[in-house]
Amino acid sequence: ITTKVWNDAHGKEDLRKSCLASLEKLQLDYLDLLLVHTPISGVSDFANHTTELSFVPLSETWAAMEQLVQDGLVKNIGLSNFNVQLVLDLLSYAKIKPATLQVELHPYHPQTELVQWCASQGILCEAYCPLFLGSAPGFGRPDLPKLIEREEIKEIAARLGKTPAQIVLAWGISRGTRVLPKSANPTRMAENLEATSFTLEQADLDKIEAIPDRGAIVEFGKILGVPIFS
Repeated sequence: ITTKVWNDAHGKEDLRKSCLASLEKLQLDYLDLLLVHTPISGVSDFANHTTELSFVPLSETWAAMEQLVQDGLVKNIGLSNFNVQLVLDLLSYAKIKPATLQVELHPYHPQTELVQWCASQGILCEAYCPLFLGSAPGFGRPDLPKLIEREEIKEIAARLGKTPAQIVLAWGISRGTRVLPKSANPTRMAENLEATSFTLEQADLDKIEAIPDRGAIVEFGKILGVPIFS
């Protein structure tokens, strides 16, 4: 079971309160994984796409995360939406290495160098939006076809007797990443799990890798009013 600490709870006391509130809502004694949602500290206004920054040092935030592990409230801690530079800085003072880095990963935005670097550091990359299907405000790329509607994906799926979504998820799994598709449909949830039951041939992986990199679907810089990936 995983949850995250939002931007307004980066301070030592606020972070602990956030964790305890999550445990109470989930009716649990501990969390399997707790992530720092973004490297930005402050109060965000989604309607106006602004963030009133509080400038809490990441070293303070990470120390508070480590304390939760020491207190038995969290088993593992990690990051979300961090770049290599920020992870490098954090590793210089961390007593507990981040177990995971959760970022947007899919064939339109593979971030291959980031995935490979994290693997070299023993940090597991988790992929959110692995199917490129987001449609909420601030999300979505109407200029691009959905991955599951691309001809190369549909051709591979038809030939292997799989769904296009399973092909995209299997590509993510083949890279050593943990894919996190979102669905409340039991049938689709079962189909998503079946993506672990087969592997793609190199020729098919090469076809998917050839899809042009078009960038992210989740534009956190616009959502928060802070260009965190610049």
